[in-house]
Amino acid sequence: NNFYASMSPSDYGLIISKVDDAMFDQREVAVLIAKGVENFTCEHVVLALQNGDNIIRTNLVERLICFCSDFSTNKDEIKNQLSDWEVTVTERAFEDEESK
Repeated sequence: NNFYASMSPSDYGLIISKVDDAMFDQREVAVLIAKGVENFTCEHVVLALQNGDNIIRTNLVERLICFCSDFSTNKDEIKNQLSDWEVTVTERAFEDEESK
């Protein structure tokens, strides 16, 4: 029985916000949990971006979009959260995911 299977985007964001980078890497925790969420969506990534450390935002995008079940239809929800620079930095990750 997977504890994370039905985790909502808001709960996911809350957990990411509570990760203490002195003890754990938010990116690693975000990926570990994303692997267990049965219907991981772009909204989960959006809430991670809103609640995670600003310095790792592009890394979160690059590492989490492969888990999004609705990527092809809702990837713009993620892009809308990003600055112009962050869009540029993550462009390759979006292109790679789109080509799958």
